Amino acid sequence: MSSIVETRNLRMYYTVRQGLFKTVPVKAVDGVSMNIKAAETLALVGESGCGKTSLGRTTLRLLEPVSGELIFKGKDITHDSQQSLKWLRRDAQIIFQDPYSSINPYMNIHQIMEEPLIIHKIEDADKRTEMIYRALEEVRLYPVDEVVRKYPHMLSGGQRQRVTFARALLLDPTYIVADEPVSMIDASSRVELLQILSNLQKLHNLSILYITHDISTAKYVSNRLAVMYVGKMVERGDVLKVIGKPLHPYTQGLIASVPDPDPSNRLSYREVIPGEPPNAINPPAGCRFHTRCPHVMPICSEKEPKLIEIEQGQDAACFLYHKEFVEEEQPGDKR
Repeated sequence: MSSIVETRNLRMYYTVRQGLFKTVPVKAVDGVSMNIKAAETLALVGESGCGKTSLGRTTLRLLEPVSGELIFKGKDITHDSQQSLKWLRRDAQIIFQDPYSSINPYMNIHQIMEEPLIIHKIEDADKRTEMIYRALEEVRLYPVDEVVRKYPHMLSGGQRQRVTFARALLLDPTYIVADEPVSMIDASSRVELLQILSNLQKLHNLSILYITHDISTAKYVSNRLAVMYVGKMVERGDVLKVIGKPLHPYTQGLIASVPDPDPSNRLSYREVIPGEPPNAINPPAGCRFHTRCPHVMPICSEKEPKLIEIEQGQDAACFLYHKEFVEEEQPGDKR
């Protein structure tokens, strides 16, 4: 299966002011390599601020990479000008987190849906209407004749997000970045929206980067799972393997902190990852997780572990799986 999107050692830094005259880089995405295959959903998880959204937007060239390579359908688009990327704006779409700010409150649903079709020069008005109705039907917004005349304030949060789903589908894209698409939706609507997203992926053979901080939803919509920490990818693999047997201590901590829905366990102790993530302006040397890791070894603060295959179909960046370093650890070291 060929890759639709591939990043190779991709870096994207923000610049922030420090003091009156000094600016410093925030290493939001710092040397990330990944690929998303055709008709595949890759879930990207991690704590807030770890670089998930920045990576997703960089793959769309909404943010400019500092270095590395960004490959879309076999074409290197890392340094292509924005003017030359109009084809990408049709072939790659994004679903934003907030359905209240991502659609224009002064336009009705028909106008909101029609706008990208006009921009991409779909000149036949009847064809535009047909495309709009089909997209709204696919996200189960009924009756369509009534929905298209409504304004965003007349819809619930879940209905607004369905509009954004439909708008993303209008131009028949190959790749969609779904940036925490259900985090601001009522719990009662989340499952249905995730089911719609999964159905759309199968119906249109979409490649999806599903960004979330909720690892518990990832297994329902994704084929593979990737875990980010402070701009770095620390683990990736088949979603059931990673969730069933996480290798990296950070992934283990994320999964251990997921609430247990069993009422009999509601008073039991639930482990959480100690401390706070380090500052992305000045991340620690070596493994970035070593300041919070329960298995830290001396090597962890000296060298950065590479993301390598530990088990078939599952990669991790951790010295725990490098026999030579584990054997060198002294008896008194914290495990």
